[in-house]
Amino acid sequence: MGVTDDGGRFQIANVQPGRYQVEYLRAQGFNYRVAPGVRRADVTVGEDQHVGNIAHEMIPLGAIGGKVEDDSGDPLQNAQIQVWHYDYSSGERKLVTVDAAITDDRGQFRIFNLEAGGYFVHAWMPPDGQRDGQRLQTLPANLHRTSPETRYEAFFYPNASDIMQDLQLAAGGEVEGINFRLRSVPVYHIRGAAWRDVPDDAPLDFDFRKSSRIWASRSICHRTCGKL
Repeated sequence: MGVTDDGGRFQIANVQPGRYQVEYLRAQGFNYRVAPGVRRADVTVGEDQHVGNIAHEMIPLGAIGGKVEDDSGDPLQNAQIQVWHYDYSSGERKLVTVDAAITDDRGQFRIFNLEAGGYFVHAWMPPDGQRDGQRLQTLPANLHRTSPETRYEAFFYPNASDIMQDLQLAAGGEVEGINFRLRSVPVYHIRGAAWRDVPDDAPLDFDFRKSSRIWASRSICHRTCGKL
């Protein structure tokens, strides 16, 4: 193993004769990846041989930053930011989470070490989030209210409730100004019960979907309660 100097040069001494491959390269803010289907080049070292001019290109990583505000323009602290992209490694197109962050007390966020490509940025405020340093109160679901319970609506950038367009990030690029303004909207609670014909203690899984995507999941115990 070797470490590069300030000029990017490295040297590994006392290497036994044989055939070698570079398996691992790491540097902060950079990524090293061999293209799929491409075999790493062998380096053959002979007796008392000095092998030079071994060059490897590392790709700089990028970052995405922005701010989250409420519908009055005040910063939202602890808003959850998720960066998604399409993954094809399984042979099918799947939307997967790449990284996530939370906003600070100024409502700002920054997600870094991202490879070049297209990303979808999603912002939402969890029920136990904070505003102006104060934790948002979550009321019991069965409480009778004189006015609707409200939460902040989740959005994809630029300002849509569903996926609209991806954000293109160049190698080593920084995209700032990914700003959100979350609206306060009424929310509702879903209750119900479920049974199945065959006695079984295994839980029943429920998925809550919006626009064909799962937004929440719950499991219930069939024989003990059967309630959702």
